[in-house]
Amino acid sequence: MMNRINCLLVGVLIVTLFSCGRSEKINSIGIIPQPMEVAEQSGHFTFNRNTAIYVQDSSPEVLSVAHYFSDLFMTPTGNSLELRQKVYYGEQNAVVLELSGASDELGTEGYTLDVSERGILIQAATSTGLFYGLQSLRQMLPPQIDGEGFQYKVNWSVPCCHIKDKPQFGWRGLLLDADPSEFNIKMLKKHIDNLALLKMNVFEWPIIGKNGLRFDLGNITTFSVKDTAEVAGVKERETQPLYPIRYTLQEIRELVRYATQRQVHLVPVINLGAIKAGGGYSRDEVLSRILNLFPTGYAHFTRGECSDLSRASQIAAVKGIKAIIPGISAGCTASHAMVLSWENIQSGQYLATIGRNIIWAPQEYCQLNSPQGTLDTDPFAGANPLSLKSCYEFTPGKYLKKESLANVQGVQADLYNNSSLSAAKAEFFLYPRLCAIAETGWSDNLKKDWDSFTTRLVLFFKHLDQKWITYSRSAYSVSYNLTAGRDRQLLVSLKTEVPGLDIHYSIDGSVPTIQSPEYKDTLRFFRTTHVRAAAFKNGKLLSEVTNRSFYFHKAAYKPVMYLQPYDSAFASSKEIALVDCLTGNSDYRSGLWQGFRGNDLSLIIDLMEPTIVSSFQMNFFHYPNRLIFIPSIITIAVSPNGIDFTQVKFIDLKKQNQSDAAFVFPLKIYIDPVQTRYIKIQAPNAFPSDFKADTGKGRPRIFLDEIIVE
Repeated sequence: MMNRINCLLVGVLIVTLFSCGRSEKINSIGIIPQPMEVAEQSGHFTFNRNTAIYVQDSSPEVLSVAHYFSDLFMTPTGNSLELRQKVYYGEQNAVVLELSGASDELGTEGYTLDVSERGILIQAATSTGLFYGLQSLRQMLPPQIDGEGFQYKVNWSVPCCHIKDKPQFGWRGLLLDADPSEFNIKMLKKHIDNLALLKMNVFEWPIIGKNGLRFDLGNITTFSVKDTAEVAGVKERETQPLYPIRYTLQEIRELVRYATQRQVHLVPVINLGAIKAGGGYSRDEVLSRILNLFPTGYAHFTRGECSDLSRASQIAAVKGIKAIIPGISAGCTASHAMVLSWENIQSGQYLATIGRNIIWAPQEYCQLNSPQGTLDTDPFAGANPLSLKSCYEFTPGKYLKKESLANVQGVQADLYNNSSLSAAKAEFFLYPRLCAIAETGWSDNLKKDWDSFTTRLVLFFKHLDQKWITYSRSAYSVSYNLTAGRDRQLLVSLKTEVPGLDIHYSIDGSVPTIQSPEYKDTLRFFRTTHVRAAAFKNGKLLSEVTNRSFYFHKAAYKPVMYLQPYDSAFASSKEIALVDCLTGNSDYRSGLWQGFRGNDLSLIIDLMEPTIVSSFQMNFFHYPNRLIFIPSIITIAVSPNGIDFTQVKFIDLKKQNQSDAAFVFPLKIYIDPVQTRYIKIQAPNAFPSDFKADTGKGRPRIFLDEIIVE
């Protein structure tokens, strides 16, 4: 048999070297994460009805991998690939999966992939390596391989190539705080399948949410709904079922099986503070029975005292399960326990330097609860966006010396359910940033290339499209930067996070196309203008159409003196925020609103020269649940010298700020025309008269966006 295998290897290699002579090019090789070595060759291999998968090793692990790839073809083509367990010399039209023995160079997860016109050979030391070779092959196939229905008229071809590949880190994870009220099992499977496609191997899942345990312990512990409430540390509600939507035990077991087949460890994140005795079981017994559901080698324990973490780690160790603990609790357990370092870069640096094994997920790079783009490019835009490029720039090797870098076991992206996290919102927050973190975890960090990544990402988007994944294109979308020029000009520059794209724009309200004016240099406007723009490459639209309105007025970019300071947490564009020609939106965290917490709104605008003014326009945000209120009164005064002010308007808004709803309140103020240089605007910051203030919740706030002076 070994002679046959060796002959087959020689035959396949000869085919690879000498028979890829056609010039036809089927598909570019744009794999994420970037393989260690890629040599693209001419020619292609085409799958057809007779293509078979050959395996030399009949172990359950290898057969599972082979069946997985065979079944990928069933939905889009109506046929799975035939699986054969014998390898013959010179076999053509085949995908050969072969265990090649241990390799120091490629390790346990590495592989080589050779595609010739006659067949495909994947070699690896383990079934995991074979699986990852198939994921690269999957990305090389037409994206319809990931379609959810039968695909017509598809040329199932892949380019001839040689790929050698292995991961940089052993742990490449995602923590997704998915609640059963928003995510059914099918949705979780879709995320696990995406992890596999990206060669990520850990799915961390918090099993306790705001409503208690997220699955029914059912026939394992015979807990009733009340028992489950006790275990989760949640009081039973009198008016409604405690937890109307929970996963069943059968669903949990199926999820574990599904993840295991895709080489993904399903790791429970267990809030130890919520685990209590119940249903006739001790606290340790409850924890033990929960761990029995997740036999994938790891458990992540959180929110416990040192004694809790130590005890939980001991219970897990008896079952052969390795404990993971938060970075802030690193001193609670034995030094060999793995630590999830999420606080910041400095925390991970310290832990790795003192010899702790860490999973690195610094919040400035890997916490994905922040929006991906600005208001121009992201419908969920808010304060402190974390861009795709920022995620991609996370490079552990830049922060640690070689000996300390060896203590970094891997990297992880985290998406927590800080508020209602819908399935669609989770997809939009995860993708494509998860692709960037996947490349950090797998590829050689010192060879990372942003331009190459964004080019390959366009190809990967086609697979996400086939999966009906809602993802952000903010990195490809056009954003706007506004500055003040001479002679009362507004200077607008357009850019995209991804380089090398062609930007086309319109100012007449039309949707920009490839025929619209192309952006070459700073745009100059002398009046209020509405700009729409989009990015193109090779004549094809790559981005959503973005738009911004620039409201030119007499106070635009004029000096503002704040008599009381604004809230630095909601500073917008700081001193010029209220005269930067940009108005706010329906999200007070978008960066377009300036906030005053506790302090009064009190400022003076210097128009720089005597100017006739007759009206003012501004928007106030009203959101009582966040202690944001329309001010009860506003006064406007003018002065020729900045010292002697005359009041020209008093506005009483007590009726407008009594609502409990959240809304944007537009205010237009008219005065008799007056010539002035200085304008003083004041509004006391206080709770509305009928608002029952809870002083423990903070001070009242005023939020406004722009003071438009005409």
